[in-house]
Amino acid sequence: MKRRATLTRALALAAGLCVLAVVVLHVYFAALIAWWSSHPPRETAFMTARMEQLRAKDPHARLRYRFVPYERIATPLKRAMIAAEDAKFVDHEGFDWDGIALALEKNEKRGRIVAGGSTITQQLGIDPVVGTKGAQIHDPVGRFADHLGQPPQ
Repeated sequence: MKRRATLTRALALAAGLCVLAVVVLHVYFAALIAWWSSHPPRETAFMTARMEQLRAKDPHARLRYRFVPYERIATPLKRAMIAAEDAKFVDHEGFDWDGIALALEKNEKRGRIVAGGSTITQQLGIDPVVGTKGAQIHDPVGRFADHLGQPPQ
C-alpha cells in the first residue's frame, strides 16, 4: 500500500512538473512576442543568409531597413503575402495536412524534393532560427519522410 501511494505521488509530481514546464514555456513565448512587438530584431537568420549572398557580389553591401508597424502595412500587401505563401491560411490551424500529404506524394514520385508543405505559421516559427539555408531541415515533408525511414534525396 505504501509503495502504491509513493508511486501515485511520484506520478502526480511528474505530471505537475510537465504542466509547469508547459506554462513556463508559454510565458516565455508570450514575453518574446511582447518584446518583439516593440523591439524589432536587428537581424534574423533569413537576413543573414541574404546578406551573405549579396556580399558575395558586393563586399561593401550593408543592411538598411526600417521597422514598420503592422498597422502601416497596406492591407492588399498583407493579403497578397498570404495568398502567395499559404492560400489555405484561414482554413487550417497552422498545419495544412493535405498540402503536406500532396507534397510528400510529389516528392516520392520524383524521387527528390520538388515541393514543400509548410504553412506561413510553420515558416514564421522556424525561419528566424534556421533561415533559408535550412530549407530542407525545416521542411515538414522532409522530416515526415525521415520519420518513415525514407530520407528525401
